[in-house]
Amino acid sequence: MRVVKGDVHGVNRRVYVVLRSFLDSSLRADLPWNIGVKVDDNAVEFRKPGRWSLTVSRGLALLRDANNYPILRVEINGGIITLRFEEYTFTAKSPDLTELLNIYVYNEELEYAVPLSLYAIAHKILYYYRSCVR
Repeated sequence: MRVVKGDVHGVNRRVYVVLRSFLDSSLRADLPWNIGVKVDDNAVEFRKPGRWSLTVSRGLALLRDANNYPILRVEINGGIITLRFEEYTFTAKSPDLTELLNIYVYNEELEYAVPLSLYAIAHKILYYYRSCVR
């Protein structure tokens, strides 16, 4: 048994499912969703078919579901990172993202849902962001 301490914020089923898929997706370089496709001179897209797409450009990362519905907007400005969901906005001002350590999103409708850490979500978004924005 595990007990989560911190702030737990409810999100709708669609948001939760996409975030869970995104977090659970392996970072192995040979998997198709880890190969970025240049959309234009400023943006690169990573796509897990039928699940999610992540578009990264300078200062911005957009996570959408398979139907192009916006799930999460991440703004990156120097050492400040802001995560924007439909209902919530969270900001981390330190490069190690410590402000996000005890904040989670969750959906109580799903039988096997577990709280998803904003720290883990931000970390993974930054992994993709740093891989293609210099």
